Amino acid sequence: MTISLASLSTTFLSRPGLAPSTLRSYESVLMPLLSEYGRWPIALMSREVLTKYLELPNL
Repeated sequence: MTISLASLSTTFLSRPGLAPSTLRSYESVLMPLLSEYGRWPIALMSREVLTKYLELPNL
């Protein structure tokens, strides 16, 4: 079974006990990422992909 980044994110955001402000914060960070990579299988997500997306220097 292949799990997409969108499916994983939905499960992550559906956890009980998240404060509304935390949920909004997570959503504001994840929504742009999901619009570009949401259909990708989570197995294809790598540090390189995320670093490039966030435009962080390679660590």
